[in-house]
Amino acid sequence: MSFSSFKSFTPLQNANSTEIEQVDCFLKQHEKICISLIQSLSDSKYSVYFVKDTDILAVIAISTGGNILHCIPNPELIIEAEQSLAKIISKQKLFCINGEEKGSLLLLEWIKKHTGKNPVHVNNYLLMNKSLNNFIADTPDYTVKKCSEESIQCLLPLELAYQKEEVFFNDRLPEPAVFSLYLSKIIKNFGIFAAEKNNKIISMAAYSAESWNFALIGGIYTLPEFRRQGFCKATLKALFNYLRNKEKNPVLFVNIKNQKALNLYKNLGFTEISPYTVIYF
Repeated sequence: MSFSSFKSFTPLQNANSTEIEQVDCFLKQHEKICISLIQSLSDSKYSVYFVKDTDILAVIAISTGGNILHCIPNPELIIEAEQSLAKIISKQKLFCINGEEKGSLLLLEWIKKHTGKNPVHVNNYLLMNKSLNNFIADTPDYTVKKCSEESIQCLLPLELAYQKEEVFFNDRLPEPAVFSLYLSKIIKNFGIFAAEKNNKIISMAAYSAESWNFALIGGIYTLPEFRRQGFCKATLKALFNYLRNKEKNPVLFVNIKNQKALNLYKNLGFTEISPYTVIYF
């Protein structure tokens, strides 16, 4: 690969047909690490930029709410693009950086340098994936359903508990109205599967983005009093069945501090891809 004397983040909307094809090939090559980014290409709330030398070196998407999704496999190759990103972020609201650890840390360094903003919290995860050819055996036969919008109020307590336990920090609490809308979006566009006991939803698993061959799963939560009884496995089995019919392999990221979850996913056949970091401002 040859190296140009200047690299910059170019808006995808300004790309020519060759560059668009190159971006597409780049994202397919790195598909497992940037499913949400790929999904964002069809979302009008996101502005997408790419860095190119002979080949595409990086792609980022920034939402109107300040969520930065990125695919930067080799951060050292885009150092010269720092000033062009500085111009972009100077005009943006910043909420979080979301992606592989090494790319997230580079973007954080540039944001701190050019905006003076420091993160208020960092969540460190491990990105993992699973082939659906490696299926779950001996799963308890609990009743699991694919949820409709009528289930939102029943799902909401689990979603809020999940957010409080896995995502939120500094005693902040998730807002029910915000996550009610979030659940509605996931149900309409993707899918949530839930297990019930005594007509009460006690376990859930969802997928929230998809690319050509993969689906990003998350929101995996079981009420504490029903854990270690097979409900999570049963819910995931239903989700995996659904994704296998769609020919999508699941990818997830799990908090590195959550050893029980790490052990569960490894037992279910998930393997490690890379460190993954979400940085909040």
